[in-house]
Order: sequence, then structure tokens, then C-alpha cells
Amino acid sequence: MKRYGLILAVFLVGCTSLHRNWLATSATMKDVDSVTLSRIMEDSLVYSFHKDGTYTYKLGWMEGAGTYLYRRGSDSIWTTESGKTDAYGIRLDRDDMTLFSGVDTLYFIEIDY
Repeated sequence: MKRYGLILAVFLVGCTSLHRNWLATSATMKDVDSVTLSRIMEDSLVYSFHKDGTYTYKLGWMEGAGTYLYRRGSDSIWTTESGKTDAYGIRLDRDDMTLFSGVDTLYFIEIDY
């Protein structure tokens, strides 16, 4: 019976991979008004993190890309875009992800994209 428990544990840990497509579902941002936040959610902000250390995002017609550094099990992620590096806190669960910096928070769910 122990063997099956280990297999289940390995499966559950494997499901918390960052390397997926993530759709923002809500946000709280100190310096962004509620109308702008609503438009961001309506325009479908999608981040895709790739195994090679790169990410892409789309927000309506806008697209962007950069590199990231994240170690599985860590509570931080660093992103670099156009020479600017930012650090964020991260909570990564089986089907959802939260990115935060100070009082600003973005909530995501995994999607097929």
C-alpha cells in the first residue's frame, strides 16, 4: 500500500508545475482603479510559462515576453522584460496561481490555450 501512496504523492507534486497557461481571474492593485481592473479581466490576461525559462503574455491585442527564474517549491519568482527585473511572491497550487508584490495581487487559474 505504501507504494501507491508514493505514486499519488509524486502525481500531486507534479501537478503544481508553473509550466502552463494561466488566465487572470481577479486582481487587487493599490494604484489601479476598479474600471481599469475590470477592463484587464475582460480583455483576458493570459500568461504562459515555458520550460526553457521564458514566458509570454497576452492582454487583448497586446503581447509581451521575457524570461523568468523560479525554483519549484520556492515562494518567489523573478521576471525580466526589456532589461527590467521584478520580483514577485508566488503561491502555486494544483489549478491556480497567485502572484503578489506588496499589496498588489493577481489571481490565475490554469487553462488550455
